[in-house]
Amino acid sequence: MTTTIFAHYEREVVQDFKLSVIVPCHWTHAKYLPELMEAFCNQTYLPDEIVLSLSKTESMEREELEAVRKLCSSQPFPVVLLESEKRRYTGYNRTKCAKNASFEILVHNDADDLPVPRRLERIKWAFDHYDIEALVHSFTRSGDLTYEEKTIEPFIRKRLFKHKLHLGSVSFVAPLLKDVPWRDSHPGREDKFFVREADRRGHRIAILEENLLYYRNHLSTWGENSDD
Repeated sequence: MTTTIFAHYEREVVQDFKLSVIVPCHWTHAKYLPELMEAFCNQTYLPDEIVLSLSKTESMEREELEAVRKLCSSQPFPVVLLESEKRRYTGYNRTKCAKNASFEILVHNDADDLPVPRRLERIKWAFDHYDIEALVHSFTRSGDLTYEEKTIEPFIRKRLFKHKLHLGSVSFVAPLLKDVPWRDSHPGREDKFFVREADRRGHRIAILEENLLYYRNHLSTWGENSDD
């Protein structure tokens, strides 16, 4: 059992939530989707569904788009593919995924970043055991997937400067979007805005200082093509 200083949010009755993984994807990142799907297939807790928003499909060759459709239909878990012909920014894609998700907990994962094998298991554990509305965790840039369980803690804004947290890979309860929408604008700071605004409005956010994501920022489409 993981130790905690977050006991005042501990649930009297452990829940059994299902997870919807939401993936915004610009067409230039479609080439990373096979690797991402393989990473989710290797999770210790398989996603209950993945909702993938693929934008600017008008720039894709027919064979490329068909390959994505085939990939999505051949997974051991449901994959909902949402296609947009036009360019869409991050906030739009994430919101579109969220609105089409079926389950209680939404887990964000960019198309170019890889979840470590226990990412979904640990996120599910946090929401099942604690009455929280959002969760942020640490990441690795090196690809070293060495795993170590840590303490779950309350989110404190000043910790952003002390801890290595990946705000873009936040997980949250679906109703949170009604109060704190994603900014539908060019990416850059919408991740920090979402988490900080949720904190400012009094929503219950937790920190799990575990490296649950391989953050491949060198593959980011930030710039003229950025959708994720």
